[in-house]
Amino acid sequence: IFLSLAFSQLYTYIKLIIMRTIGVLLDYSARSEQVARYALQLAKSIHADLLLFNAFLVPSNIPMAAAQVAWPLHEYEEIKTDSEKSLQILCNRLKHGLKDRPVPGAFLPRVTCQCVEGPLVNALGVLEDNRDIVLLVAGTHGAGAMTTFLLGNNCRELIDKTTRPLLLVPENTKFGNPEHIFFATDLHRNDIQYINAVAGLAE
Repeated sequence: IFLSLAFSQLYTYIKLIIMRTIGVLLDYSARSEQVARYALQLAKSIHADLLLFNAFLVPSNIPMAAAQVAWPLHEYEEIKTDSEKSLQILCNRLKHGLKDRPVPGAFLPRVTCQCVEGPLVNALGVLEDNRDIVLLVAGTHGAGAMTTFLLGNNCRELIDKTTRPLLLVPENTKFGNPEHIFFATDLHRNDIQYINAVAGLAE
C-alpha cells in the first residue's frame, strides 16, 4: 500500500478526532467494491465514517469525444441517474454488511455517498472542501490502452493533485489492522513534516 501525503496542514487533518471521514473514490469496476470494503474495515478500525464518491464522465468531458458527439440532455440525465443508482446500491450493500453479526459495542461507521459530474481530479475540490475528510482511498488498477489514452492515469493524477492524504489499495489486497508503516525517504529535511504526519496517523 502506498501512502501519498499532502504537503499543507496534513498533521492537522490526521489529528482530527471528531467527525473523521474516509472518502472512497469509486469507478464502479469490480475492484471498486473491494476498495470500498477495505476502506470500511479501516473506518471501523480508526472510528471514522465513510463517504463513497464517484465522478461520472460524459463525452463532453473527453475532448476527442466531445468534438465528434452531439450529447442530448436526456442522455446526460440517464448517465447521472444510473451513476447515482449504482453508488446507492453499493452504499446499501455496505450498510447491510455492517448489520450482519455486529460485535456488541463495536463502532459502526456511517456510510453515505456522493456523485458529481466530471473527471475525478477536477472533482477533488468537492471532497477537499469537506473538512471532515482525513483520508482518501482509491484502487490501483491498470486501465486498458484506450481508456488510458482517453482518461489518463487517475492514480498518478490523484497523487499530484490532492491536498489530502491518499491511500492507494492494490488489487486483491486483504485488510489487516496496520502494525507497521514504512516511510521511504531520501533524507531531505522537508520529509520531517511528512514523518510527523505519518506519526500522527500511527498514533
